[in-house]
Amino acid sequence: MSTLMKAQSVPLQLPEKGFGRAKDILPFLPFSKTELWRQVKNGKFVKPIKLSAGITCWDYALVHNWLTSHSTSNQNNDDVNQRHSVVVNEKVCEGGK
Repeated sequence: MSTLMKAQSVPLQLPEKGFGRAKDILPFLPFSKTELWRQVKNGKFVKPIKLSAGITCWDYALVHNWLTSHSTSNQNNDDVNQRHSVVVNEKVCEGGK
């Protein structure tokens, strides 16, 4: 088995420390990029950190806290729990479909 094939079956996990851009956190969130920004604007999601005019990032620890608080308070949204650990290159759509 090639190294690339091995990497595809390794679960992708959200780091506990550091910072990530939208593309890094979206696979773990139960909504799209558009909804991410809507949630930020409405104060319902973690406020990002602006590093420069073109670079915005989120603190992984705060994203983990948000995921934990929303997965325990919203039992009907299993998609949040599923996105804590997704497999690289596995297609994950909104609503777990």
